[in-house]
Amino acid sequence: MKTLISLPKIVVDQGAVPYIVNGASVMIPGIVNIDSQIKKNDYVVIVDEKHQKPLAVGIALMDAEKVLKEKKGKAVKNLHYIGDRYWDAFAK
Repeated sequence: MKTLISLPKIVVDQGAVPYIVNGASVMIPGIVNIDSQIKKNDYVVIVDEKHQKPLAVGIALMDAEKVLKEKKGKAVKNLHYIGDRYWDAFAK
């Protein structure tokens, strides 16, 4: 079983944080860095730019290469986020 630390990482800007921790999908404009190995349907961890703390776990909706080329759209479907009823069990 993968832990959060071993999942590929997507870094988002501080403006995206409040939305992501409320369950929103990760939008391309909010991404500041992405693991180049990410492929569509991979599980990923979303972290904030300032502290590099895990905010959510999601499924990539496209490859990292495509995320870097696109200007808008959804990049990650948010599955679990800080404060949801599964976070404490999943984030260990």
